Amino acid sequence: MAPSDPFGWVGATIGGKYRLDAVVGEGGFGVVYRGHHLGLDAPVAVKCLKQLGALAPAERASFQRMLLDEGRLLHRLSRAD
Repeated sequence: MAPSDPFGWVGATIGGKYRLDAVVGEGGFGVVYRGHHLGLDAPVAVKCLKQLGALAPAERASFQRMLLDEGRLLHRLSRAD
């Protein structure tokens, strides 16, 4: 059974860069989409959080920094020879 699409974003393009093709998985915290980076012509995973707006502004900023750091690390590791 395919995971549900709680945001209704399958088929959408986010930021003019990322086309969301399918839901890969869903948990209590968020949804992961299989997507495609249009500019790089490369597959991507897009993680969308369900409750980020419920955090205080300082917590939200800290969490966003943590996610960016994680994304940068994963990108570097995926390109390592």
